[in-house]
Amino acid sequence: MLRRPSPKELHAKVCEALAHLESGSWQVLSDPHLVSSLEELGLADEDALIELLMDLLESIRSAGPHLCYAGGKPPAKSYEPEIAGLELWAFKAPRLRSNQTIYLKFALKKGMYIHVSCHEDRP
Repeated sequence: MLRRPSPKELHAKVCEALAHLESGSWQVLSDPHLVSSLEELGLADEDALIELLMDLLESIRSAGPHLCYAGGKPPAKSYEPEIAGLELWAFKAPRLRSNQTIYLKFALKKGMYIHVSCHEDRP
């Protein structure tokens, strides 16, 4: 029995997420921790967050999404009302401009990247 997600599926999800961010098709979930996450990462606003996410996803795509995947097998489903039932895609990636490993989690919904969380990895 094949356990999801496969390396091919992970690669496709990362590429899809990157394409949505590049085209401007993204949404940030309302998160009470968003401001503190932005501050922790040294980011001024959502535009800087999107730039970081694109850099991280590019890094994940280059390194091999199956090596960076940090989610469940199969992927967990969201309980957040806005994205209830959608699969959550979690990855860890090095932040090139600092000595941090960043944990990021997102969902994909009808042609859109949905940002769930992004912060320094806390193993």
